[in-house]
Amino acid sequence: HSMNVTLTWTPGAGSTAQTVQYKLASASTYTAFSTLAGTATTETVTALSDNVIYDFRISTACNGGTATTSPVVQKINIICPTVTVVATSTTLAYSFPEIGGSVGTYSVKLFNSAGTSELSAQTPTGTTTLSGTFTALTASTGYKIRVVPTAGTISKTDCAFVTGTTSAPPVCNAPTGVTADLAAQP
Repeated sequence: HSMNVTLTWTPGAGSTAQTVQYKLASASTYTAFSTLAGTATTETVTALSDNVIYDFRISTACNGGTATTSPVVQKINIICPTVTVVATSTTLAYSFPEIGGSVGTYSVKLFNSAGTSELSAQTPTGTTTLSGTFTALTASTGYKIRVVPTAGTISKTDCAFVTGTTSAPPVCNAPTGVTADLAAQP
């Protein structure tokens, strides 16, 4: 699976040619993706990797002038992890694989069953598999969990909800048939 990024811009006055450039945010040198006419206003950069931050810029050439470069735009396509949820009557434990690339931090948010109210948030622990547990929940209740991965300053806040429902409280019936007799004194 690969990412395509479509850039749109307004050409600079006097532009005779424009070069679309990109690089990994962590790299020091840009790669030229394409050179376009001075009047071009859009280009799609293809076959980029997911979960990695890229820097994009457009360099303009002018007749007799000095080439100038646009401000840098950053983009990443963060792929949401697949989350596994295990419930007890008062806890929801979750785990998911680390998605790698530029994604360095995760927040896991607990919502009500409608997904409209955030009840709690925590930072999962682990390296290749990240996990955590929401505790002190209400038995027999549905909740939604959402993972928010962050790469640099970019967070993906629209990963799908994963639903978890706490189980019924443990059965704990009162004793029945209790009788009391006076014990014989020695």
